[in-house]
Amino acid sequence: MRTKLENSLLWFRSFFSFSGRIGRKAYGLSLMVCVFLSILILVSILQTKGNTAFLAFLYIPIIGLVLAQGAKRCHDLGNSGWFQWIPFYYLIMLLKEGTKELNHYGVSPKDKHTERDPSYDNTSDSGTEASQHQKTASSHSKYNKDYRKNYSRKY
Repeated sequence: MRTKLENSLLWFRSFFSFSGRIGRKAYGLSLMVCVFLSILILVSILQTKGNTAFLAFLYIPIIGLVLAQGAKRCHDLGNSGWFQWIPFYYLIMLLKEGTKELNHYGVSPKDKHTERDPSYDNTSDSGTEASQHQKTASSHSKYNKDYRKNYSRKY
C-alpha cells in the first residue's frame, strides 16, 4: 500500500511525464495554470529592480510542463508529441476531441475508469485458471491490449 507521500510524488511526476494521454479539459486547465504562473513571474521581473536571473529560471519548469502536457494531448489525438511544434496546432489540441478507442499511446482518458472497474466484465466467474484467462481475454477484446505487439508484427 502506498503512503500519501508516494501518491503525491506519483501525481507530481505524472504532470512532467511525456507518456500517456490527457483530454481537452485537463490540457486547457494546465495551459491556464501555466499562463497564470508566467504572468506572475513576468510581473515580478518587471517590478524587481535587481537581479532577475533567478526569476527567469522559474520559466524552465513551466516550459517543461507545457511541453509534457502538449505531448500527452497529441497522444490523445493519435499523433506524435512533436506535432505540438506545428504553428497554431495548440488550437486543434484545445478544440478537437481525442480518439475514443485505444491507440498505441494508451487507453482513452474517458475510458480509464472502465479498466479498473471489475463490474465492466460481463463474463461468468467460475474460478478456474482457464476461465480466468478467457475472462481476461474477452474483457480486453474491445480495447485490444496487445496493440503494440500486433503493430510491431506487421512492420
